Amino acid sequence: MGVGIGRGKILLVGGYTVLEHPNRALVLSVDNAKIHVVSRPSKTWEVTSSYGKWSGENIHEMPEKLRFVKHAITESEVSEPHRIQIQEHGLFATGEKLGLGSSAAVTVAVIRSLRNDLMHKEIFKRAYRAHSNAQGKIGSGFDVASAVYGHIMYSRPTAPSGEGAKILPIAVPWGLVIRMFNVVGKSTGTAVSAKKVMQAVKSDRMARKVFDELAEENNRTTELFTRGQLKEFLDSLKRINALRRELGERSGVPIEPRDLDPVRRRLEKMGYITVLPGAGGYDSIVALGIRGEVSRKKIELPGIKEVEVWLR
Repeated sequence: MGVGIGRGKILLVGGYTVLEHPNRALVLSVDNAKIHVVSRPSKTWEVTSSYGKWSGENIHEMPEKLRFVKHAITESEVSEPHRIQIQEHGLFATGEKLGLGSSAAVTVAVIRSLRNDLMHKEIFKRAYRAHSNAQGKIGSGFDVASAVYGHIMYSRPTAPSGEGAKILPIAVPWGLVIRMFNVVGKSTGTAVSAKKVMQAVKSDRMARKVFDELAEENNRTTELFTRGQLKEFLDSLKRINALRRELGERSGVPIEPRDLDPVRRRLEKMGYITVLPGAGGYDSIVALGIRGEVSRKKIELPGIKEVEVWLR
C-alpha cells in the first residue's frame, strides 16, 4: 500500500511573470487544503474519487475528468495495476472555487502514493510533466512545486522534462497575518487569462514594458519576504497591485477588477494590504498584515465569504 498527500497553494507574488524563466514567484502552502491518496496493487486499474470513478485495464481509456490522474499514473511508471482512492480534505472538499490548485495537488499525491521510493526532486519533475501534459502544455509548475515542497520561492524549469527549476523552500515570517475571502459565485479561468496576457506582452510594446517592470518588482518583493522584512514586503505589494492593474487593462484581462475595490478598501482600513492571488480576477481576495497592527473583526459583505486558511 502507498500513501500520498498533496497540498494546495496561494500564489502571493509572481502571477504571469513566473511564466518566463528566471522570474521568481512566492508561493505559500495551505495546510487545510489537502488531497489524500491511497493506492494498493490490484488485478485491474481502479480509481475512486469525488469527481469520477473508473476501472479498466488501459489507463489511456480514462475519461477526461480524470486526466490528471491518468497522466500521473503514466509518469509514475509502475508495472502493475493499482486500486487508487482519492479523498479531498479541508478547503478542497467545500466545492468552492478558491484557486488553490487541486489539480496539481492530486497529481503529486497520486505519484507519491505509487512511487514512495522517490525523492522530492524526482517527484517534482514527474508531476511537472504529468500536470503540463494534462492541461495542454501550459503553466509554469509553481503549484506542483508547492504541492511537493511546501512554502517556496520558485523559478520555472528551463526544459519540458522539469529540469532547470529553481525551488527554494522558505519559512513564513513570524508576525504575518493572512486572511482569505471567497468571491461567491464568481471564478476566473486561469489558462485563458494567462494566454491573453502573454499574447499582449508579445504584441504590445507597452504591455511588454509593464510586464518587465512587474517582473522586477515581483523578484524584489520575494526577497523581502524571505528576509522577513514584512513592512517593506507589504509596501511593495501596493506597487505590484498597480502594475498588475495596468497589465490587465493593456491585455483586456480583469486581473485587478475595479468592482472588488470597495471590499479591498474596507480591508485596508482595518490595516491590511490585499492581493488577488495567482492570475487575479474573482477567485479570492487575500488580506495580509502584521500581527498587532490589524483588526481581526469579522467582515460581512454581500457576495464575500471568509474562509479559514492554515499555514504550516
